[in-house]
Amino acid sequence: VDLSLIAAFDSGAAVGASCIASEGSGVLRRFQVPLLGDVDGLLDEVAARLPTAKRMEAALYRTVDMRRHDRLVYDALSQGKQQLLYTSMIASAPPAVWQQALSIAADRRSGNVLIHCARGKDRTGVLAALLQHAVGDAPEKIVEEYALSEVLLGEGGGGGGGGGG
Repeated sequence: VDLSLIAAFDSGAAVGASCIASEGSGVLRRFQVPLLGDVDGLLDEVAARLPTAKRMEAALYRTVDMRRHDRLVYDALSQGKQQLLYTSMIASAPPAVWQQALSIAADRRSGNVLIHCARGKDRTGVLAALLQHAVGDAPEKIVEEYALSEVLLGEGGGGGGGGGG
């Protein structure tokens, strides 16, 4: 995301002809919605979704060696790929947070909405997918458009940075 655009949101820049946002009218507004505000809650949710033996191992490590507990959970996340991460992310954020994010994005009375996070794939992608689902887009279209983030973030094998946000 262009930092000048974020700065414009922070300062309430004008919207209109010859402005940073040229379509529409009014001012830019910024809302912060912490979709991943509680990392411990996310890790607890991941641990709760582990197979029984691994879940018991995680519970043991939690009482005697938190570093090993975290390593076990992070390993499970890396093996579970996006499905485990996204399911846990949705389940661990309070419903009111998701409701706020979806409501802000769906309210078009004030103009367009820019959705972003640190990298623009995980939190942004999940919110965008939920919005697409809410308006009735086919699952195939949602997956296809999500896959574009790999190309845009340079994860398609052609260089660039990795990681999600």
